[in-house]
Amino acid sequence: LDEAAPGPQIDYLFFDGHLPNVVPKRGGNLNIVGRKLLRSGVPNVILTDPYTGEIFGPLKASRTNEPDRVVVVVEPALVDKNSGRCLYLDITHKDTSPVNWEKGELLPTERSLPVCVPLTFKTEYRIAGFLEYRTPTQVQMLPSKSLLFENDSCNEAKQVSGFLEWELHQGGRIIDTGESALYEAGDTAIDCEMSANQINCEGRLGPAVCTPALRAAEDGEQTSLLLAQSEWEHIFTPEEEYPEEETHRSWALSEQVELEQPLTQIELKIPREESSEKTTMWYELMVVNGGQLNTVFISPKTTVIDSDNSNYVVGQQQITTKFNAGRGTDGSTIGVALQAATCHY
Repeated sequence: LDEAAPGPQIDYLFFDGHLPNVVPKRGGNLNIVGRKLLRSGVPNVILTDPYTGEIFGPLKASRTNEPDRVVVVVEPALVDKNSGRCLYLDITHKDTSPVNWEKGELLPTERSLPVCVPLTFKTEYRIAGFLEYRTPTQVQMLPSKSLLFENDSCNEAKQVSGFLEWELHQGGRIIDTGESALYEAGDTAIDCEMSANQINCEGRLGPAVCTPALRAAEDGEQTSLLLAQSEWEHIFTPEEEYPEEETHRSWALSEQVELEQPLTQIELKIPREESSEKTTMWYELMVVNGGQLNTVFISPKTTVIDSDNSNYVVGQQQITTKFNAGRGTDGSTIGVALQAATCHY
């Protein structure tokens, strides 16, 4: 570079603790070294993508003890977002060259230097978990039906009984009445039970609510005036269980987990809708480097009743796996722990 050049110039860039043009994945203090960089004050510094026109910045710039060096802070998120891209670092000054100074002008002077961010090379793992199970019986909800009992007698309770019936699969049975009250009035005591394809209800309705009439009947007998009859109405939406084997499958993908020494642990929950006596479970272990994803291990399919622990060796890594079928819950879980090889030196 020409020392006699009228305006500021950029020579090279380096991050603290690194050689020139090395971009650490966690960013840090980026040193801009050149000529006359602070001649007209701290410059405006931005990063631009020449292909998309996207602008990042302005970056926080500050003076140093050297007149030919400026420091800007590059956040880790900025490096991670631009992994694999070539950007331009642009600095803008007010030009104070003698020619423009004599004219009484302060013209902007812009200088650029390419900054290529390499693919972020960090090792991360994730697993895709799978499960398969069979249910020998199936459960379905039946259409809703209602049952109504009434008593309009002012003086006497009433014994009542009735039933509702549904058409079921061969070998099917009602396992839950799905009963809920629609309306109840007066003194009522009615119980309902399941029986094969029926729901049977029986019990007692107390007398209706009445008041004496204002005048007696023609024969002289005192009569009562009905105000509100005793009433009981419930609706039933039962569940049927019937024999029919069905295969269920489900899968899920874990979040990416960064490699940790000496142990990396990954937990994954796979949703399930039914309980079963046995569950077949397996997973794929994938490694992510620089945005590239590769499968490094596929576990054998393991039949699990409640839980099972398995150990595998892949290369120099030991993999400890815990399968939990999650019987009676809404999910099965897979836990994977990767033990890095121990080097004795």
